[in-house]
Amino acid sequence: MLPLPLRLDIVNHSPIGFAWGYSGSGPAQLAVAILADWMGCDHAARALHQRFKAAAIACLPEKHWSLTDDDLVRIFETMRKERPWLDRLAVLEDGPTVQIVDRYAEHRGEFVTLVAIVPHDHSETNDEAVVSLQDGSQLSLYRDQVSVAMLHVRG
Repeated sequence: MLPLPLRLDIVNHSPIGFAWGYSGSGPAQLAVAILADWMGCDHAARALHQRFKAAAIACLPEKHWSLTDDDLVRIFETMRKERPWLDRLAVLEDGPTVQIVDRYAEHRGEFVTLVAIVPHDHSETNDEAVVSLQDGSQLSLYRDQVSVAMLHVRG
């Protein structure tokens, strides 16, 4: 096993390290690092880490704890019961290749890979489409900012 990176590039809550067992900056940093590693999507980790911190990290015992994939799935099932809109969360390992066709988009015409659909609340118009650019960087496209028709699946 490798040490879990802090992932200060996503959010910088606690540059001195992780903590758990309470609701603070160290637990928030641990939550974002676990989610980024588990989901493989920095944007989803950033969007969901505070809720995940409250549901899982803040209640961990001081010593001798672990979180398995099954534990994480159960935690998200509990979170979805409290927030049904989380059912729209989709993190894709092999998402479709799409082309950004909206004339106002910064990366117009570029072929990208859809990485995730991240819901922020009960309204689908506030969902975030995360795409991976050809250089490997990720870009967020918010449905309330761009036309839903701006992405075309490559055929």
